[in-house]
Amino acid sequence: MSEERRYPEKEHDEKEEEHMEEKWRRDPFSALFFGLIVISAGVFLLMAARGIIEWGDWWAYLFLAIGCILIIDAFARYAVPARRRPIFGKVFFGLILICIGGSNIYGLEEWWPLILIIVGVLIIVYGMTRTRKPK
Repeated sequence: MSEERRYPEKEHDEKEEEHMEEKWRRDPFSALFFGLIVISAGVFLLMAARGIIEWGDWWAYLFLAIGCILIIDAFARYAVPARRRPIFGKVFFGLILICIGGSNIYGLEEWWPLILIIVGVLIIVYGMTRTRKPK
């Protein structure tokens, strides 16, 4: 017996994977937001090299920028129905990066762990209170 006859679900899974792969390959948001992250890194490294920001702080500005870019990316994808994905994880990670970068820029290095604890509590509260869809 041929492999296709014995495993018809395998052919279906491969077609589904190809469809998903093609869908994300044609995604213009991925290139746009990855490009923004690379440009941000270049801008902050250039600013550090020119003495506009301190050399030891360029990474904090980059974290802040990446956090903002992730949040904008999440909401932009959510606004376009064809590209809609769950946004909670991306927004959460973006907020963490903003907190870490912002706390280092504004001299609150000791406080960012507290911010992470608060965000963790909020995640637990969100998970406990959200309504679940019936299967």
